[in-house]
Amino acid sequence: HARDINLFYLDDGIRGRIEKTGDQFTVADSALHFSKNQIERMIEEEPEKFSPNVFLRPLYQEIILPNLGYVGGPAEVVYWLQLKKIFDYHRVPFPILMPRNFGLVMDGPTRRKFQKTGLEVKDLFEEKNYLFNRWVIKNTHHNLTLGDSIHSIQAIFGDVKSRAEAIDITLGPLVSAETRKALSRLEKIEIKLVKAERRLHSDKLRQIEAIKDSLFPQGGLQERSDNFLCFYQSDPGFIQKLIECFDPFDFQFNILSYDD
Repeated sequence: HARDINLFYLDDGIRGRIEKTGDQFTVADSALHFSKNQIERMIEEEPEKFSPNVFLRPLYQEIILPNLGYVGGPAEVVYWLQLKKIFDYHRVPFPILMPRNFGLVMDGPTRRKFQKTGLEVKDLFEEKNYLFNRWVIKNTHHNLTLGDSIHSIQAIFGDVKSRAEAIDITLGPLVSAETRKALSRLEKIEIKLVKAERRLHSDKLRQIEAIKDSLFPQGGLQERSDNFLCFYQSDPGFIQKLIECFDPFDFQFNILSYDD
């Protein structure tokens, strides 16, 4: 949703959006206005009075200081991808977009707790509820899944539907509706089985939750909450280890794990 004019007027503490009103160019929220000739003269003689908006900022940046590549986070990369046609239109080389490095730090105490859970590192990236249910199903002595029962019900109702439709084709939708009801009830029972089993493993699940919250504070990335000083104070070689571990061309998520 780009505007017709994607520039701001910048002068004497003012940064106002430039808009075209009739034959005049006005500055939003001010009494300033210019004719077309005045604007063109300022562009030639006082270009510092024009500031790009969000659509033109990357183009402005690459004209002033061209780059072979641009390294950014997920939101930044998506933002730049929207602007490819603007670069094409102005015939300015579009830089190679590269995701920046990502990582988290697992300290010694957290690592020891994690090893006792039997989880894999990739499990930590799952949503909490899914993570808990997966651990419970993997570690329970009971069969909590009703997959076989669901398949049996589907087979039984499939047979009933075939027989019903052979008598009266209009009975098919009725059987299908009853099938959905029966399957829905089985799914609810399965959910309750898992919840009941979770209560039996509440201590272990609290431990898993503590690990999850430590590595993903408030459900977000550790880098959004923890300052590097949290780790540098206990490990003066922390920054050097990051340099050794990170590879700008490796787009995987990196985990720096301490043994003690």
